[in-house]
Amino acid sequence: MRTRSIPTGNKNTVGARIQDLRKSRHLSQQALLARIQLTGLDMGQSTLSKIEGQRRSVSSEELFAIAEALEISLDELRPITRRMKAM
Repeated sequence: MRTRSIPTGNKNTVGARIQDLRKSRHLSQQALLARIQLTGLDMGQSTLSKIEGQRRSVSSEELFAIAEALEISLDELRPITRRMKAM
């Protein structure tokens, strides 16, 4: 598995969580992209990589598709520290 050669950005707060959830389900980016496409959203590997690396903003449509593809609620995409503060 490759490590990230480009530093993490600050364009979104959910990218690292998406990556963690994807990896915890033993999904490659390509496998997650296939699931996202089944939701009706066409997303490329470069887009997903930028989202996970927090180098790109995420639209609400993309968030819904990612959550559906990972079979989770939108709330589960929030970073853990933010979810704990909400409790």
